[in-house]
Amino acid sequence: MFDAQPQVTEIDLESVNVVAPLQRRFDRKFLLDENNLERLVPKLLKYEEFDWRLLTIEQEREFFYSTTYFDDNLLTYWYHLKGKSLLFKIRSREYPNKGPVMLEVKTKTGRGMSDKHRLLRNGNSGIQSTESEWIADCLSSSRVRHSGGAFEPALTVSYLRTTLVAVSIGERLTIDRQLAASRAHQTSDDPPNFDILPDSVILEVKSNRPRSRISKLLYQNRHHPQSLSKYCLGIATADNSLDRGMLRAAERQMKRLAAR
Repeated sequence: MFDAQPQVTEIDLESVNVVAPLQRRFDRKFLLDENNLERLVPKLLKYEEFDWRLLTIEQEREFFYSTTYFDDNLLTYWYHLKGKSLLFKIRSREYPNKGPVMLEVKTKTGRGMSDKHRLLRNGNSGIQSTESEWIADCLSSSRVRHSGGAFEPALTVSYLRTTLVAVSIGERLTIDRQLAASRAHQTSDDPPNFDILPDSVILEVKSNRPRSRISKLLYQNRHHPQSLSKYCLGIATADNSLDRGMLRAAERQMKRLAAR
């Protein structure tokens, strides 16, 4: 996608974590398709005052991510769909290019501020007892109430990610493509893996301010933020019996994009 954009300056991961660390931030998600993404990228890069940089590691610009989500009887799924004021998700993420495996607790307040806690782990296995204690502390410090039930693997989501960094304003834009998922507990009737919204692209703006300048730029190009969760979309795709409101809204958006 960015091979045709040779003018974009590269940036390494260490520098990204200096100019835009954003462990506490405001997130905005936007749903596009591949065709609209191809038209959008050149428009974004014309804003040279943002001082765009493209995350590059070992000469690669797009990276494969694998994330396993943990849940307690779909508690976090229902919290998202019901619009609870204090949202949270628990996941284990394998970072690309032989990067670390991190256990992450991400919380979000009703005002939209996200806070991410991270713990280095040895592998992408189930949650260990010491990790359960750490999760409980993270949720408690964020004032998230939980009954104390066990968090078990629920879904693994994979995708390809490209990261643009607007150095001058300290914001990031991640571009996730080719979303696929697999259930943690497969039955004989379940496919081993399945696509989530084929041809879809999820853009996520990460900023330390609620009114992101990148989000404003996307809005000016007729792209509006949506309530999206890769985990919720994947669970709803896998199980037709669940509330599919978020998935249906995303499917309607894909049809509108195709008509442009």
